[in-house]
Amino acid sequence: MNKQQTEEAVKMDDFKLSYSLTEAEIELEGGKYITYGIEVEKRSLSRVEKSKVEDITTDRNKAEEILEIMKNNEVTPVHLYDVMENFL
Repeated sequence: MNKQQTEEAVKMDDFKLSYSLTEAEIELEGGKYITYGIEVEKRSLSRVEKSKVEDITTDRNKAEEILEIMKNNEVTPVHLYDVMENFL
């Protein structure tokens, strides 16, 4: 898996949220595909929390749209799975 450098950050009062698009190559039924996922990191002075969901879609544009929605709604790592479940 590759973490893309297309990282988006949102600064809050006492912590910072970072959103990254991830990329992985998978082999399925004799073909190779690039799949995209999302990683969310919450960083404060005393703690770092991370969560990621891989293999969301093979459509980079769709993954970037979801990433933007996550950023705009300030989704935290603890809520990432629940939010992604709603997309799927």
